This record gives sequence, C-alpha cells and structure tokens, in this order.
Amino acid sequence: MFGIEQEYVMTKDGVTPLGFPGSENVSKSVPRPEGPHYCGVGYTNILGRPLAEQHYRYCINAGVNICGINAELLHGQWEYQIGICTGIEAGDHLWVARYIMERLGEEHGIIINYDPKPVEGKEWSASGLHVNFSTHDMREEDGYKNIINGIERLKIHHSTHLQLFGEGNEKRLSGEALEKFTYGVADRSASIRITQDVFDAKKGYFEDRRPASNADPFVVTSALVKAVCLHEEDVPDRKMQVPEAKLETTNQKTGDKRESLRPHHGEDRRVEA
Repeated sequence: MFGIEQEYVMTKDGVTPLGFPGSENVSKSVPRPEGPHYCGVGYTNILGRPLAEQHYRYCINAGVNICGINAELLHGQWEYQIGICTGIEAGDHLWVARYIMERLGEEHGIIINYDPKPVEGKEWSASGLHVNFSTHDMREEDGYKNIINGIERLKIHHSTHLQLFGEGNEKRLSGEALEKFTYGVADRSASIRITQDVFDAKKGYFEDRRPASNADPFVVTSALVKAVCLHEEDVPDRKMQVPEAKLETTNQKTGDKRESLRPHHGEDRRVEA
C-alpha cells in the first residue's frame, strides 16, 4: 500500500516562488528565514492558501483519494497527500491531482513549479515526493523485522533508484544524502524514515524520502515493489526504460520553456550503508 506526499511551489512566472523578490505580489525584500511558513497562518507567513484549499475540494469532488494539505517550509511551497492507495492506483490518483492543480492554476494566475530545488542555497528547502510504503507482512504484529528487511532490499538498488526518482534530484540530494543510503527513526535527513509511532508499535510502514517532486509516481512505486516484494536483483548502471510524460511551463519573463514534470530514464537512529 502507498501514501504519497506531493510538494510543489506556487509561482507567477514558473520559476520564482510566491513571496520572493520578482514575484508580483510581494515587496522586494527576501522572505524571512524558514520556520513561520510551515503549517503557519497569517498573510506574512502564508501565500496561496485559496488555491491549495480549492484544489483539495476539487480533488475530493473528482474522486481523487486525497487526504490532506499543508503549507511547507519555503514561502509559497505547499504539499498535499494522496492515499492510502493499493498498487498503481497511487500513480493514477496523483497524476489526476496534478492535472487538477494545473487547471486551477489557470484561474488563479499561478504556475506550479515542481523543480526539486526551486531556490538555490542551503537555507532554502527543496521539494520532494515522499512515498510511504507497506506490505501486509509489515503491518502485521511484529512486522518491524519485515520493514527492516524491505529497507535493506532498497539499499541494494540505491544508485539505480536515484536515476529513476526525478529530474534534477542531485540538486536536492547532495553530498552524503546522494551517495549514502541511510535509514533511521524519526530522522528526516535519512534516505528512509521510520516514524516514531511505527518504531513504538513494531509494525507499519516506512517513508522513502529520496524521490524528487517531479518524479513519476508509476516509476517510483514500481521500483519499490520490484525491490521489496519481487526481490529483483540490481544490475549496475541499469536504466529502466519508461515513456516520458512531459508537462511544459513557460517563464513569463524570458519566454523560456521548461519541462516541469518528466519521469527520469525527533530521535535519530540512523544506519549508514
């Protein structure tokens, strides 16, 4: 079973997040450091709520399995959650949710930016597509050992998965985060996070935090199933051949076109591999 967290950034020009210099509706100063924006309230902290909430309502009316939204760390950055879904349904629901967001963006004069690193600099957050995954055995009593076994299977495929998990993901995952596969309890900096409640219950799911915001959910969920459930052996430098699905946006300032969606050919108990 899958649950997917889609992060995205609202812009006026396809590039600049709302609230940053160059955006039409703010002052020329750089936004305050991250913190107040996350799940925040108030005009100085939150931009784009009308679109985010309208998107949530429209998804519900359309039968999309959406279960929540929240403002993220970066000004103008939001997230919505899809699931719980079985198998390829997760990809179906996410792609329809993305389509609805693009259509509503037309009405609000908003262009959605799915770039994994929308603003340069370590002080600004990136955008991801976090995938929560579980099997029946993981959810059963004493399923924690099956969670760890599944994560260890992902370790074997780490380099191959990074090739599949979104365009430009190297801008978002740099240094150790890109080269080393890690997992830990309540560790948001790890490749794979096990939530504290799962650790306490000794059963549940794990969260793969590696996929970029522009990743194709069909490719990501397929890769997880093949590694964890089918025990597919990895071949060095193997690239999965997948059809491209492109969503092109235009920078209103320069006229340059950009493919914004394209599938690519608490307590810290971190384990490094």
